Amino acid sequence: VTDPPYGRSSIVTENNLEEFYNKFLDSAADVLRKGKCLVLSIPDKFSLENEEFELLSSYKLYVHKSLTRRILVFKKN
Repeated sequence: VTDPPYGRSSIVTENNLEEFYNKFLDSAADVLRKGKCLVLSIPDKFSLENEEFELLSSYKLYVHKSLTRRILVFKKN
């Protein structure tokens, strides 16, 4: 379970942040064993896909007017 950076407190462009999330999934795929789960929270404007993971669930969590989080639950294939 993790809550990676959102780019709100640091200078990060949307493209760099999306790249960060995708690289994170690649790294997680290297260390998680088959059948294990990964849960992470990202800004609602992003979506993540990775062939190493199956998306089990996605939940929206309203935080305040400028932030809605998406909680994603993945299972390693």
